[in-house]
Amino acid sequence: MKKQVGVIGILVGILLIGIAIFFGAAWVMYSGMQTQGIWSIVLLVIFSIVLYKVRSTKDPTATTVIAFFAAFMGMAMDTWGNFIYNKPLEWIYSSQGQLVIGKDISNYAPGHYASSYSINLITKGGEIEPVSSFILYGYRFIQYLILFLIIGYAMRWLLKDKNVVPYKVTEVRSEILTVTQKKEVIQLLKENNKVKAVKVVMDNSKVSMKTAKDYVDWLEKENVDRSHRTGRPL
Repeated sequence: MKKQVGVIGILVGILLIGIAIFFGAAWVMYSGMQTQGIWSIVLLVIFSIVLYKVRSTKDPTATTVIAFFAAFMGMAMDTWGNFIYNKPLEWIYSSQGQLVIGKDISNYAPGHYASSYSINLITKGGEIEPVSSFILYGYRFIQYLILFLIIGYAMRWLLKDKNVVPYKVTEVRSEILTVTQKKEVIQLLKENNKVKAVKVVMDNSKVSMKTAKDYVDWLEKENVDRSHRTGRPL
């Protein structure tokens, strides 16, 4: 009975989370269409988190690829930008006139409204001309590309955990401990004292707890596989 109640509770929890995500995404989409700058914040938060996650990868290509993808997303979803992102664009057009961002509201059905933004140039002669879409999309792509390249490589330089050992690199993992320390960890594994084995790795290598645990798991697996092949116990 308790098990069934637990399963029902998990399913209800998943359903509620799904509903929250759905309505949250709908709210973000609606707000992004109605309020200038919402997409700027959403894209900045999402891609900053992604760039933070890949900050410790050995190959910086991941940071560059994410920056390019973020630039395309920004170009498509945040075409009109915000008053901060548009400052350089205003400076570019300053010799021709003044840039203004217009908000058009249309009543497409009774009680239903939609808004859209446009960037126009008020020339020195008083004429209103729309900014070329080609120029606007190009500017937005370059702006976002520079922004996320700066954020990504700043994170790689400032926040990279130098003690984290790549999980899949066996050669590096095998060099975490000396031969004597490694034998001590294996002995602790033989005694089923995995917690102390992790502590020994942390104390002798100064790596994080997660890396130490990954190393002990790998060491245990390597020795178990070897014992299966040779018929000798761990």
